[in-house]
Amino acid sequence: MVATDTIDITLRPLEKGDIDWVYEIEIQTFTDPWPRHTFSELLGEEWSACFVALSGGNLVGYVCAVGRADELHIHNIAVCAACRGRGIGRRLLAQAETWARDRGKLCAILDVRESNARAMSLYESAGYVEVGRRRRCYDNPVEDALVLMKTLLDTPEEKV
Repeated sequence: MVATDTIDITLRPLEKGDIDWVYEIEIQTFTDPWPRHTFSELLGEEWSACFVALSGGNLVGYVCAVGRADELHIHNIAVCAACRGRGIGRRLLAQAETWARDRGKLCAILDVRESNARAMSLYESAGYVEVGRRRRCYDNPVEDALVLMKTLLDTPEEKV
């Protein structure tokens, strides 16, 4: 069930001072979390699309994606447990997609645990479709990943 109450959210790029908060949400959300240093390594890279969501000055969610060639690969998106179901994940996803479109990326691709119904609902409602499966992709527990894709641009944008 999706909560109908909304909260004021500000989105901005990930900053060094956000890493501890992002990592805290990461370990609360995922059974096989990224190490803390992975977030630091993404900072300042021109191919990195990492954004955080703030509410009342508190970091409540983040998305980390990477733009390579003509694609955006969405790696991690998470919202703190107390704020889920309020559209924050959808806004973070849209922010990453906008970043990608602005750079001429043709599509967005992501993996999602087959059992993650909440995430699947978000991605499907945002226009993602299943294009493949990665067998035994996840650990803890071992599970298949569904590969989802969304077209962002019909043709490559001319770079000025």
